[in-house]
Amino acid sequence: MHHGHESLGAPTGARPSPADAARFLNQATLGATAAEITRVQELGFEAWIDDQFDREASLSHREAYARRAAGEHFELHHAWWRQILTGQDLLRQRIAYALTQIFVVSEVAIEFAPWEMLEYYDDLARLAFGNWRDLLRWISVDPLMGFYLSHLRNRKPDPALQRFPDENYAREVMQLFSIGLWELNDDGSHKLDAEGREIPTYDNEVVTAFARVFTGFGFGDPSASVTRPADFLESAMNFSVPMALWEHEHDRGEKRLLRGIRLPALDDAPGRTGLDDLEDAVDNLFLHPNVGPFFGRLLIQRLVTSNPSPGYIRRVAGAFQNNGRAVRGDMRAVIKAVLLDPEARTCSDARDAGRLREPYLRYINLARAFQARADAGTFKVNDHDTFEALNQILLHSPSVFNFYLPDYQPPGVMAEAGCYGPEFQIMTSSTAITALNHYMKTVASGFGDAAGGPEAMRLDLSAEIALADDPARLIDHLDVKMTGGALGPDTKRILLTAWREMPATDSPEQKVKSLMQLVTISPDFAVTP
Repeated sequence: MHHGHESLGAPTGARPSPADAARFLNQATLGATAAEITRVQELGFEAWIDDQFDREASLSHREAYARRAAGEHFELHHAWWRQILTGQDLLRQRIAYALTQIFVVSEVAIEFAPWEMLEYYDDLARLAFGNWRDLLRWISVDPLMGFYLSHLRNRKPDPALQRFPDENYAREVMQLFSIGLWELNDDGSHKLDAEGREIPTYDNEVVTAFARVFTGFGFGDPSASVTRPADFLESAMNFSVPMALWEHEHDRGEKRLLRGIRLPALDDAPGRTGLDDLEDAVDNLFLHPNVGPFFGRLLIQRLVTSNPSPGYIRRVAGAFQNNGRAVRGDMRAVIKAVLLDPEARTCSDARDAGRLREPYLRYINLARAFQARADAGTFKVNDHDTFEALNQILLHSPSVFNFYLPDYQPPGVMAEAGCYGPEFQIMTSSTAITALNHYMKTVASGFGDAAGGPEAMRLDLSAEIALADDPARLIDHLDVKMTGGALGPDTKRILLTAWREMPATDSPEQKVKSLMQLVTISPDFAVTP
């Protein structure tokens, strides 16, 4: 189901308006800022993306490790907030954040390794503009993923002992990370067999074969001997280096993977090792025709719209399959295809357009749009209180299935129309209220767990206070900064009426904050068109 899109954006090639630039930045970054809106207007969308591609990754785990080594208490979430509020690699951080919701690991299950979680995020950022195959290979040997999906220290089968390899990662790497459950056409629709039935991408035999590929991976601490069999289960837990292959625990038999590809038994192929099995298995997934439409749709949903048209998915899948220079899996080509597509760059009031903005992204948007800072230069945002209010923070998904499923359909009007709305899955009768209260409190008194004092993070409202007595300009200004130009005429009328009815004794700051709070509880702030 898809409606025609009426363009409300700037004509192609024209200088983007402030609202167009802000809307683009709310897709391509973790929130628009006044300075970045001006940059997008000056450069145009594609040149802005190219400029971002050239920027180095700001890797906050390095600073966090250094501070921890110096004996300082330095929270994982504080380090991340510093990175996203001060770093210049805005597109890279946005893609990394999206990838945390596709290649999921969660501190809910790995509470003992907060710093390594930050390093996992930074590695996603580092790989975000490379090749998708490298991403898949990296997560397959990352020890956090190995622990989370239990292929770390996965031993070769021993039928006499009734011991069989754990199948958790083998299943999820297909179902969630690469190809999905059903054979797909390039436009994301399901292929059908001669009887009109959907075609599964894999069966249990394939899961078992992949599980056998992922045997023998133990901690890769260079101080450990990878030759003594006993060390496989006893070696030091080092989550900062990739897992190493311990050959004596790797299954040496033949393995039948997807689409009939067979990996030879190691004893039948002189010189072949367990790492060759890994590389061939990664290729087997990477070369599957589903990856372009499957991953492409997930990225579109995270950045732009919950219900991309078949044409939009096909165009992004095409960029995955061939970047124009016969390279498959080029993330830069995929990212450009997602963000520059006509469906991304035109506004629409069609009922299936846009998406419910993640509650955590709305919160981050406030911090970025109004340059949240503490006098002490610290970034003590209390994300665990935020999780109570929003049901979402970084790297804190309740399971490998993320905070919400890509095919979630909210009951009622949307489900009846066949529309998907992933983010609605964490919007409960409780969080519908607590989230709005959290945004209003943030506008009123700032971010974080330092009540008052030099470590309290406050919003910089100086530009807004200067407009406090010019309501039409103030409302247009807040519209661009907070919603990317999405405030509807009805909402603007409500805001103007509210401003007129404010007590004469209200200070300019009180007037600004009151209007900002009304914007944060409006549907226009919650939904991106």
